[in-house]
Amino acid sequence: MFTFKFRLVCTLFTMKTENHCLLDIQTQFLCCLPIKKFAWKDTLKDLSWDAQKNLLNETVDLVILQKYPLDTNYVIRFLRFVINDLESQAIEVHDDLYTTLCAYQSKSNENAEYFYKHYRIRANENDDFQTVILKENRNKISQGTTGLNIWESALAISEWALQNKNIFDSKNVIELGAGTGLSSLIIAKCCSPKSICITDGHVKVIENLLENVHNNFEKSSDDRFHHGTQTVIDAMMLDWMTITEKFIKERLMQVDLIIAADVIYDNLLFESLLTTVRMLFDHCDNCEKFMLANAVRNEDTEHEFLMKLGTFGLQYQVEPTITSKLLYWEPNEFSPIKLYSITKKRQ
Repeated sequence: MFTFKFRLVCTLFTMKTENHCLLDIQTQFLCCLPIKKFAWKDTLKDLSWDAQKNLLNETVDLVILQKYPLDTNYVIRFLRFVINDLESQAIEVHDDLYTTLCAYQSKSNENAEYFYKHYRIRANENDDFQTVILKENRNKISQGTTGLNIWESALAISEWALQNKNIFDSKNVIELGAGTGLSSLIIAKCCSPKSICITDGHVKVIENLLENVHNNFEKSSDDRFHHGTQTVIDAMMLDWMTITEKFIKERLMQVDLIIAADVIYDNLLFESLLTTVRMLFDHCDNCEKFMLANAVRNEDTEHEFLMKLGTFGLQYQVEPTITSKLLYWEPNEFSPIKLYSITKKRQ
């Protein structure tokens, strides 16, 4: 009797561990984490015929990918890696893995301009998973903008937000130069803000941003997007060059916190960006902090920006380095990400 119970406990523990590993693989796959960065945890070791089919079902064949497909070439790389690993172990590869790979290879030359990534987040062990679906352009620069891609700094500030959820609780947040809106959508779903206003200054970026909002939230009877019973999500065009005090008083008076990621790559934008930040500080009753994540690609450009803060009566503090804990992401080793807390100088 004891032996039977012990075996049963071991079997259940093994099943739970295998399911957890598969869930990790699924999460990494859905956000298109580079295959070489995967934490496989022996998932492919001695993978049985049925387990191979299950892996396929829980990754490439997920129903949601029919509506929001990943990059075709990424899926091909994933399938090739799995097949090559199994073959290297002299394991018989499931027919469906080969068939699926052939199907994707046949359409690899038909890659659409856009594809999707799915970020699944559980901010702590007691939370349900939240999924953010992001439409992204395959080109780093498209239609005259870089705002149609997900950049490392957006992932970094999202990670920071998930590790500091209390800062956003019941707050009115605005994101400047939001691009795809990744950071704002994660904050809206996981950090319980009262509202979040997602802004950008490029027409095509706003079109894509609005689609991302629509794919992640539903409109309520007031014709506004909501998450749960509390958070209101809004997206709007905001040109730093033309923003006025009147616009802020009419549309943005309730802002408590400003965030942005990867918006200081061009020194020609410093003046208009900081004018916008200063106006929000001056005309919003409770707006006192601007959180900025920046991938340092050019140290001179970053230094110029930091020196410019003083001319606007602003000061900065460097926050601790952000590391991946709640999201799967990898910073570019050649462009370290820094997080700045920017506030008014004390009188």
